[in-house]
Amino acid sequence: VFLDFGCVKDGKLSVPEGDCKKYRVGDEVSNCIVNKVEVSGKTGSSFIELLLAPGGGGAKAGSAGVSGRAVARRAVRWLAKPPELRKERWATLTQLLSDVLILEDGSFFEDDLALLGEPAPQPTELLELIERVLAGSSPRSLERVALRWLGQRCTREAVRLWPALLTQIAGNKDEEAAEMMDDVEALLMLCKDHDLHLPQLKDLVAKGLPEEVVRMLASSELVEARLTAVQAFQQRQHTHGQPPALLQEL
Repeated sequence: VFLDFGCVKDGKLSVPEGDCKKYRVGDEVSNCIVNKVEVSGKTGSSFIELLLAPGGGGAKAGSAGVSGRAVARRAVRWLAKPPELRKERWATLTQLLSDVLILEDGSFFEDDLALLGEPAPQPTELLELIERVLAGSSPRSLERVALRWLGQRCTREAVRLWPALLTQIAGNKDEEAAEMMDDVEALLMLCKDHDLHLPQLKDLVAKGLPEEVVRMLASSELVEARLTAVQAFQQRQHTHGQPPALLQEL
């Protein structure tokens, strides 16, 4: 029986032949553990064998079962060994670890990176992982932790990816504006301290910036920040009548 347990590849659950008919699409399996992981040295393809732990409840519709995150973390740790084969499995590891990361809010980000073992990958090697996190349906808190982690180690790439934090999400507008102001302040500081250009925002992103964020950009000493504030005003179509006072100042 093949099960989706949060890994890039489905796992094969070994069950008695007569029990196969007990499983249906959509069932959740409790007390399921990874028993064996095999990766072909030639093709890089993997085989994952699952077993029911003693006392396992088998297939149960609606059962919470074993944490998919816990199983996936275990699979990442196993696939990352030995270190000399990690590079060959990197695409699978990156996909699987990104799936692990998006299940939480960033509180265990560095703990999850440690699953890749020693020696730790270089920050530039983890760019693909962070880009996957930003491209998926990740919690904003996780995106923030990932980019700030990258900003301390690979600043130029972090600045390039930073606009992902400036898109609006559904939620409390006041809280979102306050968090975005912190994100913009951190971005401006990175650009100033490392003599980097502020990344250009897409027009739709600039248009959606909260008023407080636009004012922060307008008051920055960085020219690109002030230009971004002008862009935000332009996208709000201030084309008739007297332009806003802040736009006139700019």
